[in-house]
Amino acid sequence: MSLVVPEGSNVFKNRMEKARALRKFKEGLPKSPSKRCAVISTYLARRSPRSPTIANLKHSVSPVEMAVVADIQEIIKSTKLKRSKNARSVMNSVTASISGENLANSRGKIKLCKNLGLPARRVAGGQRIRSRILKSESSAWALTQQKTRKDSISEETKKTVYNFWLSDGISHPTGNKSDIKRERLGPNLYTSHMTHVLEKTQTEKYIDLQLCLNSDTVFDF
Repeated sequence: MSLVVPEGSNVFKNRMEKARALRKFKEGLPKSPSKRCAVISTYLARRSPRSPTIANLKHSVSPVEMAVVADIQEIIKSTKLKRSKNARSVMNSVTASISGENLANSRGKIKLCKNLGLPARRVAGGQRIRSRILKSESSAWALTQQKTRKDSISEETKKTVYNFWLSDGISHPTGNKSDIKRERLGPNLYTSHMTHVLEKTQTEKYIDLQLCLNSDTVFDF
């Protein structure tokens, strides 16, 4: 947010007069940037909101902020009147994302509701959802505890495939000592193994793997 003078207000006769006034203003301020900000903010804070100095100032919003607000307004407009479970989840996500602690501290909830076309009760509900999710014990484990798909690979199948590729007759080392695969696991921690080549074609190995999966073959090492 920045403060600008509205267009059409001819305060100065020309640009040179404005430049000279700006130079005098800068010379009168302290040299430290922090002190300059403190002096200007204190001066504006002590002025009456109805004074011409403050009334002629307005807040300008960047195009990026306007685009983000417009996108949120479109989402809310298209889903707030729907009663489906998916639409309700979308609205809960939107209200929870815009109802943080910064909004509560700035006391701008009513203004936000007017801009987005939402009742204050809906935004307050989003704030409760946000607090409940972030403070719950399972929030950090939501990804690991989510339900898996019905067609996902089971742990038994993964173990069978892993043991199949470790069994004899699948591959053998190249015999060249320089053919080594190395992978970094962490700081000063590496793992390496010899490069292997298949003893059969990939199609033949795929058929053998399908037979092992269908026959539930157990590999012993």
